[in-house]
Amino acid sequence: MRRFLIVVVITLIAAGLAAAFSSAQKSHKVATASLVFGQPRPEIQVVSSGFSSGDQSSQFVPGTNASLVSADDIARATAGKLKVSPSEVRDSVKVSAQQSSEIVQVQASRPTAAEAAQFANTYVNVYVDRTRAAERGRALTVLRSLHAQLESARKVTTTRNSFGSKSAAAADQLRSQIAAETALARVGSGSPSVAQTASPSDTSTAPKTSRNVLFGALFGLVLGIGIAGLVGGRREGDDYDGGIGARNGSRERSPVGV
Repeated sequence: MRRFLIVVVITLIAAGLAAAFSSAQKSHKVATASLVFGQPRPEIQVVSSGFSSGDQSSQFVPGTNASLVSADDIARATAGKLKVSPSEVRDSVKVSAQQSSEIVQVQASRPTAAEAAQFANTYVNVYVDRTRAAERGRALTVLRSLHAQLESARKVTTTRNSFGSKSAAAADQLRSQIAAETALARVGSGSPSVAQTASPSDTSTAPKTSRNVLFGALFGLVLGIGIAGLVGGRREGDDYDGGIGARNGSRERSPVGV
C-alpha cells in the first residue's frame, strides 16, 4: 500500500507541474506568407529562348527551395530589418515546402498578430530582394564578358569565305545573349516571387496542455515506480537484517540460561 501511494503522489505531482508549465506559456499569433518558384517572366523567356540564362530556381525540388529560403544569412538580414536578434528570427519563423509544389511557406509566430505578419512579410521580401540582387549582379558580370566578346568579333575582318559567315553568326548570337542579360539585369527573372503576403489574423498557437500533462503523468509514473521499488527494497533489507540479528542474539543468550 505504501508503494502504491508513493507512485500515485509522484505521478500527480509531475502532472501538476506539467499543467503549471503549460499555463505559464503564452499563446502566440501566427501569420503565413508564401513564395513561388516558377518560370521566369514571359519577356525574359522570349529574349532568352535558345540558350540557358538567368534564374534556374524553378529546377530545384521543393526541399531545396525551402533550404535556400531558411538559410541563416536570410535570418540575419531579416533581423537587421526588424531591429531584433537573429536568434529571435530563427525562433519565430518556420519555413516549409508544399509537397509536389513550387510554393514555399514562411510562417511566423509572435505575441501579436501584427508582429507575426510583419515578421513573415519582412522575411519573404528580404529573400526576394537578395535573390534578385544576386541575379542582377551575375547578369552584369555576364554582360561585361559578352560585350568584350562582341567587340572582339567586330574587329575580325569579314571575308567571303565560310569563316566570315561563322563570325557573323557568332556576333548575332552574342547580341541575343546581350539582350537577354540586359533584360535580366534590369527587371530580374521574376522567380522567386511573393505569392501571398501575410496579414494580421486571429489564428493562434495555444500551449498543448493535454499533451504536456500526459507526458508529465507518464514521467511521474515511471519515476514513482522506480522510487517505490527502491524504498521497498531497502525496507525488506532492513527487515531481513533485523531478523538475522534477533536470531543471533537469542543463540548467544541461550548458554547463559543453561
